[in-house]
Formats: sequence, C-alpha cells, structure tokens
Amino acid sequence: MKKKFRIIVALSIAFLNFSLAFGQEKSIEKKDFESIIKKAKANLVGKTYRLTENRETFRDRNESPVESIKTIDEFVAPDKKHHFFEYKSSSYNEKIETINIGKKILKKVNDVKW
Repeated sequence: MKKKFRIIVALSIAFLNFSLAFGQEKSIEKKDFESIIKKAKANLVGKTYRLTENRETFRDRNESPVESIKTIDEFVAPDKKHHFFEYKSSSYNEKIETINIGKKILKKVNDVKW
C-alpha cells in the first residue's frame, strides 16, 4: 500500500513539474486577439441577456419584509441596455428605470414621464 502511495505521489509531482514547465500559454498577436473579440461580439448581436434580483429584509421570521429591492438588467448587444430598480420600505418607495440605446439615455423616476 505504501509503495502504491509513493508511486502516486511521485507521478503527481512529475506531472505538476511537467505542466508548469511545458504548459505555458502561447502568446498571441494583438490583431489575432482583436479578431477573436470581433467574432465574439458578432455572435452576441441580437441576443438578449436578463438578470433579475429580488432581495427582502426581515426583522423577524414571521413578519412581512421591512424593505425589498428589485432589480432587472437586460442587455442586447452591441449597445442596448435596460435597467429597472425598485426600492420599497415602510417609509420610502422609489422606482428608477433607465434605457440606453447607443449614446442616448432615457430615464424615468417614480413613474413620471420619460
């Protein structure tokens, strides 16, 4: 049993040394890097991504929430974004919604017109 363990440890050390010595990444040219980024961005065009988050804070397990926060972020490559933020508490409520299209930004606060 000890012999097998020693062999496994020796092979692990040899593998680790080999991977450190010969497993280095190859560097690429700037134009190759930019080409990869351009292809990745092209693959994202028209595809959407949505992130939704709901958080609630409680003082006691059996009570209703003291405050709640809701955020929604949506992205459409290359330059469209939608952000929604809602905060509710017993003393204060706020809603903020923002839409970015290129360099144009539209913002609505507490359901007032854009």
